[in-house]
Amino acid sequence: MMRENIKRGLVFAAFLFTLIALVPNRWVSAWDGQNAAPAQAEEKTIDQTHKNIQVLKGVPDSQLRPIMQLFNASLGVNCAGCHAMKEGRMDFASDDNPHKQVARQMIKMVMEINKNNFNGRAQVSCYTCHQGKEHPVGVPPLPLTAPAPAGGGAAANAAPAGDAPNADQIVDKYVQAVGGKAAADKLKNSRMKGSMVMPNGQSSDLEVVVDGSSKLLVKTTTPQGAATSAFTGTGGWVKNSREQRAMNPTETAMAKGLLEDFNVIKLGEAMPKLTYAGRAKVGDRDAVALRGMQGNKRVRLLFDAQTGLLLRRVVTTDTVIGSTPVQTDYEDYREVDGVKVPMTIRTSAVDQSMAGTRKFTEVKYNVQVDATQFEAPAKP
Repeated sequence: MMRENIKRGLVFAAFLFTLIALVPNRWVSAWDGQNAAPAQAEEKTIDQTHKNIQVLKGVPDSQLRPIMQLFNASLGVNCAGCHAMKEGRMDFASDDNPHKQVARQMIKMVMEINKNNFNGRAQVSCYTCHQGKEHPVGVPPLPLTAPAPAGGGAAANAAPAGDAPNADQIVDKYVQAVGGKAAADKLKNSRMKGSMVMPNGQSSDLEVVVDGSSKLLVKTTTPQGAATSAFTGTGGWVKNSREQRAMNPTETAMAKGLLEDFNVIKLGEAMPKLTYAGRAKVGDRDAVALRGMQGNKRVRLLFDAQTGLLLRRVVTTDTVIGSTPVQTDYEDYREVDGVKVPMTIRTSAVDQSMAGTRKFTEVKYNVQVDATQFEAPAKP
């Protein structure tokens, strides 16, 4: 029943916005829900692409940025906390900052703890001890808070076994809430316009063009200038007032992540082992949760218990030094061409370049799309 309701691009419209919620201003990705992407060359490791790598040897290059962002968030510092400055620029290969040696020892310690105690799972990270502070606190603060009553915590949110809905029921309710599969299947190419506000308050005009199920183009305009990004499944490019270039390995990995995010929304196909994960709260709304795995990512989906609409998605990716979550909240559902879509999407992430609020004011489906605009423009 689940597969029949979800296959071939389940509620394309609502989940199209889900994808856009994760697209940073600097780049964009694509997906193909029908055909597999061509095989790509094996990714290089961090020690192959950067100098003076001593601890993170053998780790895929695409994990470097998430790992560094996890350090920053865990200790409440920026890159200068461990890296040296030379001639006004960050010298990442230098060992002149003594904190870098300390960081290497801490990385080894965390990796050994996880290896020896948690079968290699990233159960412990820098945040476990630091909690956003440069120096971890070793004693409890006084006065102590009262302990939670017996029976509290996560167990209190779980429904009795006899009352727990199954994944099929939750998914079916969502399909009907957004308008049904038949209405969604009619929606093809699209163009959306609105605004994007980053965590630092910077605002930009936003335009998104989607060509079928394989190409995505994002244009942003700020007082500092315009930027365009595109990804077509096998490669991508970025152009702004400062540069025009191909996507780097980290950006390509992010694009692949968006492909996975699209597939995970086709629940029955991308995540065939979804399970009920209890009740929760999203703001003041009661929610029911599903959880599952998508590749090496853990996914938690929270649906409005009353309306059935998707309220929140949390995707957690494991790295060798810890886990990095991305949380996306969906608000202001409105009907467009017979399907309800969230017009406001808020994304929170350890990597602030992925975070922000997108508000759409104009949505058009089945529009004419010029395929040439996805091609990288000729350099002047």
